[in-house]
Amino acid sequence: MSQSSARTSAWIEVKSKDSDLKSGWIHATLLSKDTTAEQLINSNATISSDPLFDLFMQAFNQYQSKLKTNTGHTYFAKVENPGNRVIQLTITDDWLNVSRPERDVQLTEIFNIWNAAVGDDVPITVDIIDRDGTRLLSKFK
Repeated sequence: MSQSSARTSAWIEVKSKDSDLKSGWIHATLLSKDTTAEQLINSNATISSDPLFDLFMQAFNQYQSKLKTNTGHTYFAKVENPGNRVIQLTITDDWLNVSRPERDVQLTEIFNIWNAAVGDDVPITVDIIDRDGTRLLSKFK
């Protein structure tokens, strides 16, 4: 990955973090602002290199959309895959108004979606966490 370190009028010096690569200059008109990270933050999307997590996210997004339609609420603000077949869902304020039995139903449904994506013979975990990262509920096999 490169980074800009100097600018002269419309020319920008670009240096590589890789010591084997040299630096060079590029005209500013050939560059554009990369808004990918900004768009991902705004859409609560997640970049993943795990195709199983991608499969999970497709089914989870459908599930969350169905919940929103049926209840008018969104229970999860963010979904992450920190590795080791763990899914972490960060709650919204709507989650705090859900009864304990309904929370258990939600956790089980999400666990079943993750299990379907990964497969029956693989250990998995689903954690429901608050904004501070404190685990509120967990289900694993």
